[in-house]
Amino acid sequence: MDRLEDLPLEDLQNWSSNRGFKKIYDYYAPFVWRISLRSLANEIDAETILQSVFVVVYRNIKNFRFESAFSTWLYRITLNETLKFISKKKSRREVVLDENIEIKSNESKISDKDLVRKTLASLSVDERFLLVSREVDGLSFEELSLITGKSSGALRVEISRLKQRIRENFNEKL
Repeated sequence: MDRLEDLPLEDLQNWSSNRGFKKIYDYYAPFVWRISLRSLANEIDAETILQSVFVVVYRNIKNFRFESAFSTWLYRITLNETLKFISKKKSRREVVLDENIEIKSNESKISDKDLVRKTLASLSVDERFLLVSREVDGLSFEELSLITGKSSGALRVEISRLKQRIRENFNEKL
């Protein structure tokens, strides 16, 4: 997947006009929606997160100092809003990647696609976020460090352990 290039600085700084903010929304909304959909795998929930993220952006963009990429800041807001959304549910364990997926340990035949979906469903939202951000969206460890507040080294270890756990899960199922 191609990396998201930020809008030119002058477009970001013209956020206070309706047309300026609409330009920001139109450009970044698919990015935010995709991140939240991957975390929650529910289009309605992803739409809720999308709206919530842009309310936060509108309220706080005046405080954005343009010292880092706007998309990095947006990633962080999206992650925070996703986690807040999940915490409002009864428990984190009730949130699954897809409401139609049931994880059954004794399935005899399982397709690769189903195995991937079930494996992802078994991950926490934080784990899915890290994996998707690094492996699908191609964020660097430094960018992930800015978003999560964890050191690059700690993230390398965490993602490495996560990948190892996924490999083990695949080997058990195959």
